[in-house]
Amino acid sequence: MTEKLATVTSAAQNLAGNASYLAAEWAGALEVYPIYAEMAKEFGLGKPCADLEASAVQPKPEQVQRARTWLDDMDQRIGVQHFRQFLQSALRQNPSEKSLRALVLRHLLRPKKSPSDGEKVDFLLVQYFALCAPAEISSQTIQMEGVAEVLKPVLGKVEIRPLEWFAQLEELVQGLGECRSLRDIMETGYLEQGRELKSAAGDMFYNPSALVAFVRFNFLVRRAFIQLMHADLAAIRDALQKLEKKGVKTVDCHAAGLSKEETILALGQFCSRWTQPFARNYSENSVGQSFGKLLAIRSAVETAVMRPGPAPTPVRAPNGRGNIASSATAPHRFTDVLPKLNRSENRSTALAKSVTKRKLLAARQETQAKSPDGPRVVATLKHPGKNGATRVTAAGGPTCATASPEVDPEACMESICEQVISATPTLGRSMRSVEYLKTKILLSSWEVSAFVSNGGKVSEDLRRAVVARLLVAVAMDAIKASGIFPGLAFTLDLAHTETTKLQACVEQAKAANNTEAAVNLSITAKRLMAYIEEAEGLQS
Repeated sequence: MTEKLATVTSAAQNLAGNASYLAAEWAGALEVYPIYAEMAKEFGLGKPCADLEASAVQPKPEQVQRARTWLDDMDQRIGVQHFRQFLQSALRQNPSEKSLRALVLRHLLRPKKSPSDGEKVDFLLVQYFALCAPAEISSQTIQMEGVAEVLKPVLGKVEIRPLEWFAQLEELVQGLGECRSLRDIMETGYLEQGRELKSAAGDMFYNPSALVAFVRFNFLVRRAFIQLMHADLAAIRDALQKLEKKGVKTVDCHAAGLSKEETILALGQFCSRWTQPFARNYSENSVGQSFGKLLAIRSAVETAVMRPGPAPTPVRAPNGRGNIASSATAPHRFTDVLPKLNRSENRSTALAKSVTKRKLLAARQETQAKSPDGPRVVATLKHPGKNGATRVTAAGGPTCATASPEVDPEACMESICEQVISATPTLGRSMRSVEYLKTKILLSSWEVSAFVSNGGKVSEDLRRAVVARLLVAVAMDAIKASGIFPGLAFTLDLAHTETTKLQACVEQAKAANNTEAAVNLSITAKRLMAYIEEAEGLQS
């Protein structure tokens, strides 16, 4: 009798527990359903759920099951890009804190999480933080502890425990503060590096301290984008006012996808109604596509201001990155109008020359040595050829294709070393512009460090990749200015070789659990591939 009573009691407790669980699940489903239902309608992802539409106070188990199935199906159909477009739309109000919290917890507490779930958690948490953080956060310094406090309703009390890659994430945060234009972020690869760090974190991404760190980074990126977007718009308005005073009526904005005679009035209206476009991912490519038009207009109007007469017709690059005017007085690349960051005007010339000489000698000795993994780009021998051309033979390797006289990797390497070292009296890491044959590119902090410190093979790989990138940029600018560059095929061959080697180095760094090196090399490799892709597009 006692055993039977115990069995009945246990069954009743299980039933009560199950009923309690179903009630909690139903309550959570009702919280997120309005968001899911609107998204399903707006994006054509499916029909509404009749059970959740009815909003029964005490649903039957089969109703809960049908609602669960419907929401699970929507989870498969809804991507992070849908959340971005829906939750950031200016046409609708933000969801309530309770609804957004339920949405975050739905993905955060999922037992088996897919990469897509991670992307959604990454976005939804920063959306929750933006909704719940104090209004003054938009202009304040944001610390990890403050982020953890705002996220407490979702993550609970978080005791911040530094992880191995926190220092690198903090460098990205500091770098954001140095940016003066959206093109700064696009050129330095901060977004891609942040994505690589998230990927490298693996399962540790869901560590509460890691979530807090990434929310802080994501929010600061978002804040920087808004601030820099307004800075670019202000620069365009300022340039338009100057053009009006000069009596200029139109600007050639063909590179921005507009007309060759876009009126000053139309450009002013463009600035007044500009809204941030939505992108699938916050990566360099997607951001470039989304904001390329804005940056192209800024480049066009600033070029027009610099010229005494009508602006020349710019040549538009296939992927929208180039906005290059044909005149020598116009900027060769977007980076030509970037501010010179952290460049001191009062340095000891003698000290700079002394340091430069030592570093150049060391770099030359290192790069002229034979490599165990084959010829290196900067280890070259120049042989005069016909018509002033140059045949370049890698040390220990076969003769390569004929190159233009400008394709001199060793001279390019020396030029970069001299510029970086003379502008870097200490070993501090900061992004910097470097120039070769009037073409400029922007180096990320780790690329700068590769030229001012002895980081072994990783530094050597990064230096070669930067040289290849700058040489490709020189080739592109020559083609955009004159339509020809005899050494393009040779330059692309060098760049492809460095890309292959750099990708192999990334895998080696991953195998050695060197997360920082893997992330840095990967971003540099992707940037070089983007330049190669653009240059190859000019051939078509």
